[in-house]
Amino acid sequence: PSVAKMILVVLVFTSVALISYALPAEYQYMLPLTNLPMLFLSKCPQIYTNFVNQQTGQLSLPTTFLTFAGSLARIFTTIQDVGYDAALLCNCTANATLSWVLVIQILMYSILSKYQSDKTKSPKKGKKHM
Repeated sequence: PSVAKMILVVLVFTSVALISYALPAEYQYMLPLTNLPMLFLSKCPQIYTNFVNQQTGQLSLPTTFLTFAGSLARIFTTIQDVGYDAALLCNCTANATLSWVLVIQILMYSILSKYQSDKTKSPKKGKKHM
């Protein structure tokens, strides 16, 4: 990336931080919701691509499952530490749901690919010995 792009990114994040700091207290509950667009933009294209290609490519089941498990843990720790904060729980639940969809896709498409590869293999014919 060029220096100009890096400066632009720093300026954007600085302005968001300053706006967030200056936000009146009655609207600060909405700040966690600003993460939702990035969450959807990061996972939905992957889910769609997996669906279209009918495979998950190089996605790792352990890594994706741990992301899902971490999201579930975050839901429970949010409830324990903060209470039923709708904005935080919305983020955690959306992340857990999208991660679960990816886990299901990995499992489903790996089983499907094994089934199709077993189906296309022709049985080996033994040679007759005389």
